[in-house]
Amino acid sequence: MTDNDVYHVYGELYAALYGAENRVWASAASKLLWCLYPRQTVIYDDYVHSTIVVLQSIDRNLAGFPRVGIAPRVYTKSDIELASKFYVNFQCIVKKLCAVHKPTLRQLRRRYQEQYPYDIRVIDKLLWMISNPNRSW
Repeated sequence: MTDNDVYHVYGELYAALYGAENRVWASAASKLLWCLYPRQTVIYDDYVHSTIVVLQSIDRNLAGFPRVGIAPRVYTKSDIELASKFYVNFQCIVKKLCAVHKPTLRQLRRRYQEQYPYDIRVIDKLLWMISNPNRSW
């Protein structure tokens, strides 16, 4: 699935949800997208977003990506395009982190005989854990 495909499918899911109720659907649209494409899709979350904002300032692997900044607000259907662009950039950053840390994930799988097939969700969960202030790890 290309970034362009993600952009269109995410936008369609967001638009369908937005058509049912006018509210922010970034996380819900990404969860639906993950259900369709679990190996390639990142679930949007405010905690992960916060972690990425910080990591973009200190991780040279993320230097080439546009700054994540503040998630766009969707006030009208035309704003869904901005939300889709934002999500694609967000996902590309998480995918880059996944690619960079793939050797470590492989090594951990061998060591612990773990077969969970979705590396992107492992990285997503780690990013979530970094910014979750309500948990102790």
